[in-house]
Amino acid sequence: MMNQYNPSHLDSLLKFSNMHLLIFSSRWKLLELHPNHRSFLGWEETDISAFEFQHSFLECNRMNLEEFLGHFQQRNFVSRNYYWRNTANEIVGPFETYFRMKKEKGLISNVMAFVRLTERPKWIEFPPDVKQKIFLSELLPELIHQILNPLGSMIGQIELLQRKSPESAEYKQLLKLSHQLKSILQNLTYKITHERENQLIEINVNQLIQEEIKFLNTDSFFKQQVDKNLKFNSDLPKCFTSYISLSGIINEFYQFFKKLSKEDQIYVLQVETNSEKDNIDIYFNILGDFQIPDDLNLRFPVQLQGYATQLTQQEIAGIDTVFLSYCLKKNNGYLEITGRRELLNLHINIPCKG
Repeated sequence: MMNQYNPSHLDSLLKFSNMHLLIFSSRWKLLELHPNHRSFLGWEETDISAFEFQHSFLECNRMNLEEFLGHFQQRNFVSRNYYWRNTANEIVGPFETYFRMKKEKGLISNVMAFVRLTERPKWIEFPPDVKQKIFLSELLPELIHQILNPLGSMIGQIELLQRKSPESAEYKQLLKLSHQLKSILQNLTYKITHERENQLIEINVNQLIQEEIKFLNTDSFFKQQVDKNLKFNSDLPKCFTSYISLSGIINEFYQFFKKLSKEDQIYVLQVETNSEKDNIDIYFNILGDFQIPDDLNLRFPVQLQGYATQLTQQEIAGIDTVFLSYCLKKNNGYLEITGRRELLNLHINIPCKG
């Protein structure tokens, strides 16, 4: 195919399609870089001899060469989203990459990699309906604060009235309902406040899971049809991570569970936390009878596993692997989701960063 184009035609085609072409030798040395006079992640034509495939590609995707070659699966090409390392030693991407392998007498002679670098815009334009939700969420913390203040005064007044009439069942019931409302609002405040934090913060993982369970209880299905069995390791160390990196994974897993659940089925959720060395393990196991809806292109058993760099190379109908990768990348975590007709599992492993 390439022989049909002279270098200028090839460069024009690559520039038009916003792609780069890297040509490797059988020993994975970078031989050519196209289009000419355009750098690839900082690499120029004059310094391609310093490009190391192991460091700039394989390590970024947590693979060795044997695992990478396994992606070809008896074919001479593969197209996936891969990470790359730029000249500033930063891992960037993932970028859509098409590898094509040329063989002679069963041996690799050279490999071409077409990489589409999608430039990040300076801002992201959201659809109007999404923007409305964003505007609303921005005001929620202050709104909750304004509700909690009069609610606290109201609880104080009811407590005074109850002391004057301790036999009154009405005051006791009002106090119970008021505290329930206060607990719901405090849970929402806790979740919003922590998810808005972009920096790594010290988090008690047991408390985070408890707050997420409270939040999911606002869903009537989860509250009424999911029995909860929580087993927390009381000696679990605190870790420095981002709240969204864990809450996002938990909620994505829950949405996947709901897609496979039956309306009339009772499910059992088993949650467990543990720690080993400098890592924390979180387990969510859901037992029950699952089914795959007709509009979901999926079959049991289901399996998704890996680090952030590996999740982008996997596609599971009903699961947003790009979002999960985003969450995992924040704390260099590892994730595994498995499923069969009677059981769904989620396992998250995160390092404790001090």
